[in-house]
Amino acid sequence: MKCILVTKDPLSTNSLCNERRKTTRTAHNATRKVTSILNTSCKSNLLATKQNHHISIDPLSNMSLSGLLKDLQVALNTIANLTKNDLKDEKFFSDLKEVLKITQKGVTDATGGALHRLNVSKPSIDTVKELILGIPDALSVKNEGDQLPVQSAVWHSDSTKYVPILAKEGIKHEVGGRGMRGGLLAVDPISHNGKNTLQVLASSGISSDPIPRDTACLDVMKELRKANILLQSDIKEHEHLIWSCRPEAKMRFGYLAEWDPDCLMTGTYGGLPLSHATIKHWPNLTSSFIMYDTSRLPSSIIHNI
Repeated sequence: MKCILVTKDPLSTNSLCNERRKTTRTAHNATRKVTSILNTSCKSNLLATKQNHHISIDPLSNMSLSGLLKDLQVALNTIANLTKNDLKDEKFFSDLKEVLKITQKGVTDATGGALHRLNVSKPSIDTVKELILGIPDALSVKNEGDQLPVQSAVWHSDSTKYVPILAKEGIKHEVGGRGMRGGLLAVDPISHNGKNTLQVLASSGISSDPIPRDTACLDVMKELRKANILLQSDIKEHEHLIWSCRPEAKMRFGYLAEWDPDCLMTGTYGGLPLSHATIKHWPNLTSSFIMYDTSRLPSSIIHNI
């Protein structure tokens, strides 16, 4: 009987070892690369948060933003592929998870800061929508005044136009809390008398040049009404006529009064109908009634004004 000695092909064994070493090197290289890139990103984003959302790239890095993102994408793709292979390195993946969690928060904070600066950057509505769709948690990032992006946007004529898109997307994510209409019914921390965002929209104005601001706010009101976010019942419930009863908000007052003319009589302040209360408590604001074309109101209301 012949005995056959079976031996492994040394070339095949070496080839297998080389493949494993290559996989290990790829994993370690990817770890170093992604950690380096993400840490740079984390430092930049965390620094941005501390500096009132002013983004500053790490001075030690000479990489452009596009270059950083490109390298980061390559590194992340490598990691994603490695998770499908037989790499059994729990610490490797655990470390990456922690770095990615920190980076995700940094990206969200930085994006939230950008939403608070819409009056400066003035991007298109489509750009803002794309930004929100990609990073929706940014809608809940507050600024130094503890305001939500939708609240800071309403104070500036150059960013008021973004309020509808911020509110529409905010409703989907319950920004400001459930039932807060994306933050529109949340109390604005910097407003006087504890006004909510919609009340600020109805009342804020610029006395030196009222028309542009009044027009911008009115356009937003019309868009919110069309989207069924601003309701007729809000006029009475949130006292929009009272808040808009000022010369700087003439067009808004007229629009609201025409939308719900009964509110001029049914709406009250200090136990008096709104029309009478205005004359009694704010005689200097009665010009808002005088300037408004009352011919469009029911005769019963005109008689009582």
